[in-house]
Amino acid sequence: MNRPADTPPQRILIVDDSPAYLHRVAAAMRDEGYLPVLAHSGEEALARLMAARVDGILLDMVMPGLSGPATCLRIKANAVWRSIPLVMLTGRDDHQAIVDALSAGADDFVTKSGELTVLKARLRAQLRRKHHEDENRRMRELLLRREMEAAEARADRRLRQSEERFRLLVEGVQDYAIVMLDPEGRIESWNPGAERINGYRADEVIGRHCSILCTIEDIELGRPAAELKATVETGRSVQEGYRVRKDGTRYWANEVISVLLDESGRLRGFAKVTRDVTERRRVHEAQRILVSAGQILGESLDFEETLRRVVRVALPDFASICVLLLQDESGAIERQVTAHAHPSMAAATELLGRITADCAGRGIGKVLRTAQPEIIPRVTDSFVRAIALDEAHYEALRALAFASHLTVPLVARGRTLGTLSFASTHRRYDAADLDLAQDLARRAALAVDNARLYREAQLAVRARDEFLTIASHELRTPLTPMQLQIDGLLRAGKRGGLTAERAMPRLERIRRQVERLARLISNLLDISRISAGRLQIELEDVDLTATVDGALERFREELCAAGCSVYLSAPASVTGRWDRLRLDQIVTNLLSNAVKYGAGRPIDVEVEDLGDRARLTVRDRGIGIAPDQQARIFERFERAVSSENYSGFGMGLWIVRQIADALGATIAVDSKQGEGAVFTVELPKVPRD
Repeated sequence: MNRPADTPPQRILIVDDSPAYLHRVAAAMRDEGYLPVLAHSGEEALARLMAARVDGILLDMVMPGLSGPATCLRIKANAVWRSIPLVMLTGRDDHQAIVDALSAGADDFVTKSGELTVLKARLRAQLRRKHHEDENRRMRELLLRREMEAAEARADRRLRQSEERFRLLVEGVQDYAIVMLDPEGRIESWNPGAERINGYRADEVIGRHCSILCTIEDIELGRPAAELKATVETGRSVQEGYRVRKDGTRYWANEVISVLLDESGRLRGFAKVTRDVTERRRVHEAQRILVSAGQILGESLDFEETLRRVVRVALPDFASICVLLLQDESGAIERQVTAHAHPSMAAATELLGRITADCAGRGIGKVLRTAQPEIIPRVTDSFVRAIALDEAHYEALRALAFASHLTVPLVARGRTLGTLSFASTHRRYDAADLDLAQDLARRAALAVDNARLYREAQLAVRARDEFLTIASHELRTPLTPMQLQIDGLLRAGKRGGLTAERAMPRLERIRRQVERLARLISNLLDISRISAGRLQIELEDVDLTATVDGALERFREELCAAGCSVYLSAPASVTGRWDRLRLDQIVTNLLSNAVKYGAGRPIDVEVEDLGDRARLTVRDRGIGIAPDQQARIFERFERAVSSENYSGFGMGLWIVRQIADALGATIAVDSKQGEGAVFTVELPKVPRD
């Protein structure tokens, strides 16, 4: 990793209780251009970390006092130090040392030796990794900041345009609603501007109370009369709020009410000048929503909390109800989250989802397929009737009285994650609202995608930790009986009573445990090869029947110990172009699976010649697999039962699936819980290139 000349050298904390090794490594670090920071114990290392910045850590595994793993656990538990690359140094060269180092949280490990080339290379790799992660995080933050700045610029541009339009409107008297009221609030005069803004002709409103222009909520709260009363006391009042047009739509009004008095000082009435400032408010609202969305959606990476925040960020001004739908990779709806602006709309949230999702030609279904937004500026009765499931559904939807509705896609990294739908009872959505909804959807999609990636990363770390725990247990399990048998042989040898007759059973048991350990290590190596994309396939003429016979012969003692009888049905020979070792792994893993979960019960193995294909079927009569578990058992680290009851890595069927894919084969399972399982592998005799 190249660093600018004026950049201070990276500080490497070296922790080792051996002064000679400590200073030798320190010299090597200086040669590499690093600044070594030395500590002779775990306790001193923690003190060094608290005292100054450190860019990398080389930590001895075995030390008096606070050991290397214990020191590592404390470092990784600290939020400030957790991201510092840590390489564990060990004089041990065994798998348990690897497991112990990684389980403690080390990012890498190096076996101590006189040659420090590997140590320097791995340290450089970890520092490069940390540098790239920091750069990626900085770029994400920069992109988000620039996106927010661009959104704010767009909002400012719309604000300036709106203010210019407003200036032009003010120049014409028709842009103001000028209304005269009597002392009780009844309308006495109505200018052309009032007609244009509110939609009523003068003959339709003169003599009626001014509350016909107010919302139902304001009327129920008695606000029209209260505003006039307050104006009498002060002489003049200014307020803003929603007003209602003749067609039922709402607009945001700025009203100035002045008291009119006669010569004797008695109340003559009121003069009300109303201006429609919906556009101005919309721009401010859009800016507020987008800025708020950026702040709120960036505060948490918790997936469920992010979903809840997404659906609430535009309420109550922009929408009365918001519905978020997420789809899985197959396109099926996997999650629905809703929010409403008022408790009375709680039941309506479910109906809103059906308004669009149940309509094949429009709404959510169409937006999911095309990734294009859809806007319904005016929800008409014919539209509601067209999408209603039945008469009862129609009546329920009509009672919601939605004025407008729009749906936008949630797109992140080129993939449509789902949709975000808004419905309003008080506004008619237009192109500007659609722009706001799409800006909001971009932020929401980024937040949802980040939260989902974070959740997947957490699950991956949890799976890794669980696998390391299982691997440690599984690798240790064969060693215990081996040690017992060896101790028995040693004691017999010391007593002089060791004969071939007494030694052979013990040696045979040791051999079986060695074979088991070898299989476990082989599986671990295969996991590594497959994960790295290095699974090699060497094709040759292989007899599937002979491969099955050989596997059954190797499993004879294990089958006998498990109480499993085997019934084999196979032609004399079924030959194809396969990888001999990998084909044997498929057979071995399927037999091992049948013995493990079907102990004490018969096992059927069948080989069939299907012309251009061969079929291998392994049937057990064990515990079976629930339907909802049958897909996941072929995934890495997955199993249908608890690892507490059945040993193994949970990787056998995953390895079978990967080898089958490499050979162009298919594998399927048919099972019912409690009735055993049937695994079927179909192999083309000549795999495709």
